[in-house]
Amino acid sequence: MKKLVILLSLMVFACSSDDDNNIVPQGNNEPQEDTLIGTWKLIEFNLLDHNTSETQWWSVPEWISHTYSFNADFTVTQTGYDCEGTYENDPADYLVRTFDCPGFPNPDIQEYIISFDNHNLILAKPDGCDEVGACASKYEKVVSN
Repeated sequence: MKKLVILLSLMVFACSSDDDNNIVPQGNNEPQEDTLIGTWKLIEFNLLDHNTSETQWWSVPEWISHTYSFNADFTVTQTGYDCEGTYENDPADYLVRTFDCPGFPNPDIQEYIISFDNHNLILAKPDGCDEVGACASKYEKVVSN
């Protein structure tokens, strides 16, 4: 029995890795389930090429990046604009984010379809791409709340 416990312990230790930066570890080094709650940093835009009607993911320069912090009490903050507001997440794959921030129309209400890709949060426009060709944004979780 001792040999089985030692063997299983070695297998778990050998299979665990800290090299995957897309997975947010919990205290037991297991990846979290994909959940909106936490702080997310913008890492890519999905943009439409008007000539080919194809979309492609593009990395976001650091100076454009911002974060959203979604809290369990349905409040949300955004860095870069220093905005605070609320969000609704019903059904689970649909988000309505409302901000009342200086320099924005009051209130600023945005709607998104939510999905997860390799533990990254995808916020997509429900009506497809906007007039400038922005179709979706990809965020990486940087803090779990």
